Amino acid sequence: WRDPPDLSPASAASMLVMVNGEKGKASLQNRQMSSTVLSLVSKGAISLLPGSDRLYRGLDPGRIDASTIVRSAARSGTGASRDAMTMAIMPVCRDNRESLALSQSEDAVLRLLETAAGRLGTSVFDFASLRRAFKGWKDGYKVSEDVSDAMANEFALLGATRSIGGGAVLCGVLGVACAVALAMQGSLAVVVSLAASVLFLSLCVIATSRTKGLTVPEGQRLAGQVLGL
Repeated sequence: WRDPPDLSPASAASMLVMVNGEKGKASLQNRQMSSTVLSLVSKGAISLLPGSDRLYRGLDPGRIDASTIVRSAARSGTGASRDAMTMAIMPVCRDNRESLALSQSEDAVLRLLETAAGRLGTSVFDFASLRRAFKGWKDGYKVSEDVSDAMANEFALLGATRSIGGGAVLCGVLGVACAVALAMQGSLAVVVSLAASVLFLSLCVIATSRTKGLTVPEGQRLAGQVLGL
């Protein structure tokens, strides 16, 4: 698959994590945020620039090009730091936002960046400044929650997944209950030979059961695009 999938970058990240069976909320959030930021770059909503934001202070974000980066680095005498990255919010976000054709999650992430820009008083800032913008802000978590909610709602509205594994989990729970009953009423030999085996197998069933599966045909179609890409 070589075209953009028929879902947002954040939803594509959710689909990839679900199909691959990856664990951990942090891994999903990192994929969603990284892919969404790169999508905003590709759509021209923001620009990523090498080095810290001090290289670009006072410059118009819409006029920063390769030659500007070189001149700014030369004037600073330090060059572009390899471990720093600056983000610039483009004027189109203010002047003609509709032309960007943003998804719900992309718009939420852009609003988060615009909120940081408002608190910093500049539309050009590096990631260290971005962290400072939200540090100590009592209501800052609400902006982050808006992004998470937008990503979750967007993926749910695709109708690409369904709940599965209920029967397997129920069997596993019943197996645990049986193992406990055998252990309480049986002899030591029964506990060792039977109850322990039932308990182990039941816990394995519970631990390995999937709770979400793909719908047919929509979920399989979208998953095929994501995995194919």
